[in-house]
Amino acid sequence: EYRLTRSQAHRPPLRPPRRSAPRPAVFAPMDVISAAAAAAAGPADGETVSGDIPFSHLLVSFGVIVVESYCARLLELGNADQLLISGIRAFLQLSFLGFILHPIFAASNPGIVFGYIFGFMIMVSAYEATARPKIAYPGMLKCAMASLGLSLLGTGTLLLLIVTPDPWYNAQYLIPLAGMLINNSLSGVALALNQMMDHLTNSKEHVEVLLAFGASPWEAAWPGFIKSAQAALIPAINGMNVIGLVSIPGMMTGQILGGASPVKAARYQIVITFLISACTFSSVALICALTIRAVFDERGRHATDRMVKQSRLDIGKLLDPKRCFGFGAKAQPAAGKGA
Repeated sequence: EYRLTRSQAHRPPLRPPRRSAPRPAVFAPMDVISAAAAAAAGPADGETVSGDIPFSHLLVSFGVIVVESYCARLLELGNADQLLISGIRAFLQLSFLGFILHPIFAASNPGIVFGYIFGFMIMVSAYEATARPKIAYPGMLKCAMASLGLSLLGTGTLLLLIVTPDPWYNAQYLIPLAGMLINNSLSGVALALNQMMDHLTNSKEHVEVLLAFGASPWEAAWPGFIKSAQAALIPAINGMNVIGLVSIPGMMTGQILGGASPVKAARYQIVITFLISACTFSSVALICALTIRAVFDERGRHATDRMVKQSRLDIGKLLDPKRCFGFGAKAQPAAGKGA
């Protein structure tokens, strides 16, 4: 017969361990991107993701551009060739982009990632932004690169602190997010530059009168700064007013198609939208300030001789097949003949 000892008899009975209550789910932006990345590898049980688009279906979508160009030619709009060439360029550029990004994503090298962002994306965006205004000044390309680069550096750092990718230089996260910030800032910088140069050219008498009455270059150009910033920020403000009501943003659409939860995708889109607005605002303010500094000399005089007619071609005209290969160019009569 088994008997308990005195110490065992007075020992309190063992109680089962308490089960902790489940913690509430905390939103983490990386869960959204991770879900999209996992969806690319393969759908989970009960999960529906978008499938691959065959090449024949791409040709069907390109047929829409062909029909659109044909209708423009019938209506004599004068831009039928531009529509067709732009469609071909978009098809080729997006196709090449997929082949270029694939080895960059596989390498996962911070030097390659930041070299592509700041050495290629910023340079091309700055070139396009400075090619749109009709009036230019020396060093305008450098000013645009500085404004876009500094704005991206500030807002991109804040975005990394929110998203926290692993590793922090992961190209799968940095390049798409940087592209969204740069693309929206490009439009703002182009609008601000165009408005600022118009003010300094068409209202130069007003600027010079303010300088004659003792105003500093910043005070004389301040009305143009305000008008330029207001005009450049209109698209960003209008976009935030109608986002989620009129259209679903591209990043949110991609995450939903990738299998992410719509609620998480919406929260992540909120973060991206606010940082896009901040990047656009800072880049617009910087390009206006750098422009004012460039068109006034060391003595505070309005250097109108620095402002010249724009000679730089934008990306669309620079890569135009008619210009590069002479397609459709009319032969010019030789000098000295005729008369």
